Amino acid sequence: MVAQNVFVLLSVALRLKLYIEAYDMTVLRLSVMIFLVLVAAGFGLLTVKIIHDRSLSWLIGGCMLAVFTTFYVTQFLDLKGWSANYNVAQWVKDPNHKLDRYYLGHLGPAAWPAIHRAYIGNPTFNPETHDAWNIALVDEKNVPKANFDSQHWREFSLRAWMNRWALDEKSSN
Repeated sequence: MVAQNVFVLLSVALRLKLYIEAYDMTVLRLSVMIFLVLVAAGFGLLTVKIIHDRSLSWLIGGCMLAVFTTFYVTQFLDLKGWSANYNVAQWVKDPNHKLDRYYLGHLGPAAWPAIHRAYIGNPTFNPETHDAWNIALVDEKNVPKANFDSQHWREFSLRAWMNRWALDEKSSN
């Protein structure tokens, strides 16, 4: 049964690789990669449990530790920047490869260095015709220096809320 699940895991990884080659890297595809690593860790722990005859509580504790570690580490990763850098690097290697400029433009500040590398120094670059460049410039001008307002519940953080509260209190005094 473990071998069947490992086969499914490998087939999902292969399909993901093919999607990335065909349609570029996205933040969601990077997230799927992280999830696949977590699933592989779970299968590794299950294999150790079976081979070394560990207890069920050992397996559950190991899986909980793996999940906690994954969530803790991934909060510090710049997935948008990695995605943009990967896509631009693939485009630089093969200029015939389609670069999704619209997607890059909407990745936000993390993608700005990659957008800059993609366009500056490119002899065919015309800023008026490139969506990503224009979107990035507009976003850069419109981003307030201390914008702590979350636009979606997943973006909420206690520190940002407290900073907004402190700034509002300071500006009213």
